[in-house]
Amino acid sequence: MGDDNFLKEIGRSYIVSAFLPAAIFLLPFFFLFRGFLPITWANQLLGSEAFVKYQWIILSLLVFWVAFYLFSANDITVRLFEGYLFPKRLRLALIERQQKGWDKRNFQKLRKWQRLNKSINERIDKGEEVSENELARNARNFLEAHEELAGIEIRSPMSADDLMPTRLGNVLRASEMYAYERYAIEEITIWPRLVSVLPGSIIRNIEEKNNHFMFLINSSFMAFINAFFSFIFGVIGLPIMFFPNFIRSLLGNAISFFYIGYDYINPLGYVIISALLSGFGYILYRIAVNVAEDFGMYVRTSFDLYRVNLIRQLNWQPPKTLEEERELWRDITRFIIAAERLGEVKFPKFQYADLSAQRNSNASAENSQSESED
Repeated sequence: MGDDNFLKEIGRSYIVSAFLPAAIFLLPFFFLFRGFLPITWANQLLGSEAFVKYQWIILSLLVFWVAFYLFSANDITVRLFEGYLFPKRLRLALIERQQKGWDKRNFQKLRKWQRLNKSINERIDKGEEVSENELARNARNFLEAHEELAGIEIRSPMSADDLMPTRLGNVLRASEMYAYERYAIEEITIWPRLVSVLPGSIIRNIEEKNNHFMFLINSSFMAFINAFFSFIFGVIGLPIMFFPNFIRSLLGNAISFFYIGYDYINPLGYVIISALLSGFGYILYRIAVNVAEDFGMYVRTSFDLYRVNLIRQLNWQPPKTLEEERELWRDITRFIIAAERLGEVKFPKFQYADLSAQRNSNASAENSQSESED
């Protein structure tokens, strides 16, 4: 990929995943809370001819700055929605809530098929006759169990012990665990290297899904930020609206700051706006979870189809069996992470391919082509 294409892709990712969410939600943020700017400074700034003339330039620069933060801190934002940054007690409480009845709630069709299949096999072993209707029902139960497991595997880890506090955390955790459960590949270590050997079509699809996902996550984040401040100003303003004399006795002249702030929107309006923005942010979050499921499918596909290409790029011979491959990936991952600090890494013995003859042959072919062109 050339420098121009690289810059083009970076610019496109920045615009889609960060700039658009910042522009969509930062401008309403300014108009929602502009009444709470410091009074003297606000009168000087908002009433000045320069600000009126150049306010959109100032707001545009602010949008660019916030968008750059969103673009640079996307890992932090995603980890927040995954639940990693929740307070420990809240995080553990949410996980415990999901773990209650997890197996019973999620593997009903699997257990139904297992019971019928076990009964049929026991009867066959005893020499008893099994009707065609029972065999057909067993096959149908098997397909339903297969569909159930496929859905669970996309949405969350298969074990309750690996659950995360949030829906998004479970979807991404399931994607991270896929390669390890199948091939003993630690995705966090190997994925940055696997990307280098993926074909352009796969990379473009992954980037498209990632941009779509980050647009929704950043938009949800900005919506919740607006909702949070709306709620704060609404809660602060409700006592002022219903008990003005009491609040004036507490705050004195400082109460004028809030009175002027609520000239645009009254406290009850802020509470309603907070509820609406929270609902909208949650809808965006749920859509982002669905997009994350699609993104996870591309990640799974990449490991399934191109992990052997990465083994070749690492100058190792592809293993002959799945067990050999798992052992090889364990050794490669351990070597990449810690070299031999955790003990000697014993790779399979083989010699690197001699590529000198092939390079000489290619050079000769290029020289012959150049001479023919001359």
